[in-house]
Amino acid sequence: KCTFCGKAFTKLKQHMLIHTGERPFQCHLCPMAFNQQSNLTVHLRTHTGEKPFKCHICQKGFTQKRGLSEHLCTHTGERPFKCHICQRGFAQKCALRNHLRIHTGERPFQCHLCPRAFNHQGNLTVHLHTHTAKRPFKCHICQKGFTQKQALRDHLHSHSGERPFQCRVCHKGFTQKGTLIDHLRIHTDDKPYKCHLCNLAFTWRTALARHLKSHGGATTTAPH
Repeated sequence: KCTFCGKAFTKLKQHMLIHTGERPFQCHLCPMAFNQQSNLTVHLRTHTGEKPFKCHICQKGFTQKRGLSEHLCTHTGERPFKCHICQRGFAQKCALRNHLRIHTGERPFQCHLCPRAFNHQGNLTVHLHTHTAKRPFKCHICQKGFTQKQALRDHLHSHSGERPFQCRVCHKGFTQKGTLIDHLRIHTDDKPYKCHLCNLAFTWRTALARHLKSHGGATTTAPH
């Protein structure tokens, strides 16, 4: 039985790490560390690009089984996860969780090397590479280095001219998924870039930066 919370566990030592804050499972590719081996295993897939859970409809791969289960809702059109603030629906629970941070401003993923905090674990992982300067994934054409395998894949499209990320509304194609996500805000009216001085919201980070000049040149922070 755990002396902190009183619950019984078959793997008590592993559970105790949650209370002690100890993270003995260190990633050898970045500074991230975890309290469970299973969490490290899943994290390593962000570096290797391994996605063992495949969608039987579109063959898209996922690092976790839960991600695949939620992805299947995108094929059925089902959006069971509703935002209680703006009523927007999401196919995935994690997408709703991430969306809610736009309303709350919560940034639970804190960098242990600087004051920056993020609303996505993935954004923190990428950010940590700015401290280590590690870019293990190299382009074989121009030798440019990347912190993630997926970023390298996206970059390669700039050499081939391929535009695999297509907008489902207007069918415009993009070389990178991030560019498509930015573009989709034109159709959805999503405004994630919020002014911390007057709460006015903007679709683009550049628009927020221009707006902040009206407050005397305050600096902008990205909605990570």
